[in-house]
Amino acid sequence: LFVCAVLLALWSLYLNADVLLGRVACWAIGRIPQAYRWTIERISIRPAWSELDAWSEIVVSNWTWHNPLGFDDDDDDPMATGHGFLLQIDELKLRLKLSSIRGAFTKHRSLEIALMRVEGLRFNTTRNSRGSLNLWQALDLPDDDVNVKSLTNKAARYGGLHEEEEQERGAKAAGPEVVPLPPVSTAATRAA
Repeated sequence: LFVCAVLLALWSLYLNADVLLGRVACWAIGRIPQAYRWTIERISIRPAWSELDAWSEIVVSNWTWHNPLGFDDDDDDPMATGHGFLLQIDELKLRLKLSSIRGAFTKHRSLEIALMRVEGLRFNTTRNSRGSLNLWQALDLPDDDVNVKSLTNKAARYGGLHEEEEQERGAKAAGPEVVPLPPVSTAATRAA
């Protein structure tokens, strides 16, 4: 009876290995310092057993890179666009040599890829109420668009955008504040 239970558990694990691999990949990428928010339905690996250097396939299905915190997919805003993602890919297929993966991790060599096919790619950039771009927030990079930051800061200063203190504190915690250029620099840039 115990052996049957173990065999049934192993068979169930084998059938759901693709889904489990997708969840493990999302869990792992969420643990790095950037804390990317991904969901992957499944990662299928089809190794070529015929020879060591044969081409194998890796298929990633329904991969979504969600917006960082503070954007419309996390708010209860009735005016939200409903696009709670930065990137969505229906299917990403890679045909590569699995033997090249070891060298990529241990000796920083390149992967040998014969095919990379992306189906159903949707890319969505949006700004939150503070003017931060979801792409730069997700990648933890500074937003160099000083004009947008300057306009939103001035609008908030004069009572525009109807921001509450809680949203302002959350946005400051979410990303660095950008200091706009002085008017002399902006005029000199436009003149050039």
